[in-house]
Amino acid sequence: MSMNLKPLLEPRSVAVIGATHNTQKPGGRAIQYLKNYSFPGHIIPINPNREEVAGIKCHASLGDLDILPDMAIIAVSVNKVCETLEACQKIGIPAVTIYSSGFAEANDVGVKMQEKLQIQIAMSDTIVCGPNSQGVANFHHPMVAYFSSELGQKERSPGPIGFVGHSGVMGGIVARECINRGIGIGYLVSLGNEIDVGLSDIIEHVAMSEDISVIGAYVESVKNPERLKQSIQHARSRNVPIIILKGGKSEISSSVAASHTASIVGDWEVNVAALRQWGAIVVESIEELFIGLELFALCKKIPLGNKVGVLTNSGGIGVLCSDALETAGLRLSKFNSNTEEALKKTLPPFASSQNPIDVTLQWLTNPEIISKQLQLVAADKNVDIVMPFPGVIRQHADIIKSQIISISKQIDKPMICGWFGGNNSDRISIREAGIPVYETPNSAASAASLLIGNTDNNNSLETVNRKSKYKNILNYIKKSGGILSEYQSKQILRSIGLTLLPFDHAKNIDDAIVIANKIGYPVAVKISSQDIQHKSDIGGVSLGVVSDDEIVRLCENMSEKIYNDFPDAKFDGFLVEKMASKGIELFIGMKRDPSLGPVIAFGYGGTMVEFINKKGLLIPPFSKKDIYKSIKSNGLSKIFEGYRGNDPIDYNLIIEVLFLISDLVRDVSRIKELEINPLIISNNHCYAVDAIISLEE
Repeated sequence: MSMNLKPLLEPRSVAVIGATHNTQKPGGRAIQYLKNYSFPGHIIPINPNREEVAGIKCHASLGDLDILPDMAIIAVSVNKVCETLEACQKIGIPAVTIYSSGFAEANDVGVKMQEKLQIQIAMSDTIVCGPNSQGVANFHHPMVAYFSSELGQKERSPGPIGFVGHSGVMGGIVARECINRGIGIGYLVSLGNEIDVGLSDIIEHVAMSEDISVIGAYVESVKNPERLKQSIQHARSRNVPIIILKGGKSEISSSVAASHTASIVGDWEVNVAALRQWGAIVVESIEELFIGLELFALCKKIPLGNKVGVLTNSGGIGVLCSDALETAGLRLSKFNSNTEEALKKTLPPFASSQNPIDVTLQWLTNPEIISKQLQLVAADKNVDIVMPFPGVIRQHADIIKSQIISISKQIDKPMICGWFGGNNSDRISIREAGIPVYETPNSAASAASLLIGNTDNNNSLETVNRKSKYKNILNYIKKSGGILSEYQSKQILRSIGLTLLPFDHAKNIDDAIVIANKIGYPVAVKISSQDIQHKSDIGGVSLGVVSDDEIVRLCENMSEKIYNDFPDAKFDGFLVEKMASKGIELFIGMKRDPSLGPVIAFGYGGTMVEFINKKGLLIPPFSKKDIYKSIKSNGLSKIFEGYRGNDPIDYNLIIEVLFLISDLVRDVSRIKELEINPLIISNNHCYAVDAIISLEE
């Protein structure tokens, strides 16, 4: 159920409990900022030791108030927070922001205090942001109760960017960058330890604002996956992109993040895969976050493809743009002949009209000509994004800016501008006209890549919930537990409709000979044991067996090895299977994430699976478009397009297997892990050749 965040983000009155004259302390800075940003409502300082704070009458306690504040800020020592919150709850204050730290992010004592605080919050209708929060701000209201030193004075009008995060300092840094770029900031929320008001609640509320075009987030942990998924998709339905910088990629950063927000960070790759699948744009650096926030704050036009037309006054910049675009997975447009001929008429005779266009020094003597050149580039049907990129422009900067701005308003294609060198004020004035502008080719190319990636996201909001048909498997596994043998695992996979080569279980060598003759040589012979998963590593797999005598010899050798080297292993006999034709080897695996549930991985398979670390990750339920996007974004397209002399593979082969596995692991929660490796695709058929399933005990 959605929270009513209006008292938190659009309060008519704010009480500051722990108010002080000292603006270096949170309780003093909150009042200072509320005044500096012209908060239109009542500011109510509360401190029994003060008669006034910042020229405003100070009250001794909440009991002295003649109006009920919409929001109270708690800026007191950690040991007084619970009783202070209780006082707020008793008089019915709708929203509270707790600045105070020293809870679960600090130590074991803090953990217990936070648990007490959570119980207290659950027993009241008062919503709480924090604890350990740097505050909240709605610059459009205006209400700034976020105590970062980066927000000391109102320097710019509110902007179209909302930001929420698990790091208060990060919020201040983002706000400062948005202000410095001339864009401004709209909302700013520090979640702190996020024990009540959550990331999903803020995204859902801020996305409803007509003033907001994009929401950024710094995320250390995903606490309520389903709610977060819903909030991201809600925002996207309103054409508000969500850009997330996910912390905790390395083991060290994960441990720091856990202590910082008192949360356990899940597997980084899994979280990122889930966020992307749900429609968020996930970036991997603070620089890329800034690039994306500027882009979606200003650019409202949607590209139809990934081809970019570049116009610059420097051959060097043109080369760097070409390199950066290729690295970002984009393409330079190939202008049609009419465009090239028309461009030639606007260029010096020694300049090339091919993309990227280098006008040389022409803009120094004829700066107005850029208007005609941009019109021609934008009109070419092979151009999806227009990228003017002047370098070191000081002479005629105003003319060139005005021409770029004018053409941007006339064309129906997105424009991403570069401005290499020159004055920063020129970049700001271009942004103020609604055009994203970047200092380097790499930044501009990253922006173009994010814009195109977001277009793909817009086409992928639907997921597939297929009707369950696998609950009968529960009867098969109800007496089993732990790691199943390959034979048992394949029985389950066969029952869900996965294609397998003919196989059977042999209790002894005589049975193995009978099965091999029934199946037909050549066959593969493998040891069957729940205790030995990686059979090939210990010589427990023989391929291409062609006779009864060979089966006898190989099975005797395998049996002897098991008895000598693994005397405690449960040895069930042998698995005899028809040999597979050569083909493309893939793997499909599943593990259960503590918060996200089943996570399916797929990619290059066979014995090289651990060395070729390219894999897609999917969180059920998912759609065909999610699968396509995962294949493309994780460098797996070559498998399907045909490489090293192999024929192209029909995507539907792997798609159907992924759906079958998804249905299975969603229905049968006792399946803890699953792996098919290899999954061989040959002659337009798909076979699960080796498999293992692990069950909860």
